[in-house]
Amino acid sequence: MGMHNNMHALVGGVLRDLEVDSGTISVDQANNKVGIGLTAPKTKLTVEGTITLKEQADADADTAAYGQIWVNTAVPNELYFTTDAGDDIQLTTGTAVAGGGGAAVDDVNLHLHLAVFS
Repeated sequence: MGMHNNMHALVGGVLRDLEVDSGTISVDQANNKVGIGLTAPKTKLTVEGTITLKEQADADADTAAYGQIWVNTAVPNELYFTTDAGDDIQLTTGTAVAGGGGAAVDDVNLHLHLAVFS
């Protein structure tokens, strides 16, 4: 089928790493990390490339100790962060950083540090 899979599972009672399609998805079992688009994830979840988020009207239900990043259905789309207490924090207005940052979204590097709780 043209797809190369390197799947490792339970071998001799030991769980091994998993790699699908030469790094499309990889699991580093020893360090509990997942990579998308690379074979050596650097954090709990490492994505090599752009992430696409489907717009929605509101954040999902709140979950203690977890925040959410989501895209509002406004035109143009707006990026939000929602805390575990349900507080919606608007990060962009669709064309600029929210809160009067003044720079267009294209001119700003937004570094989002997401904590993944296990």
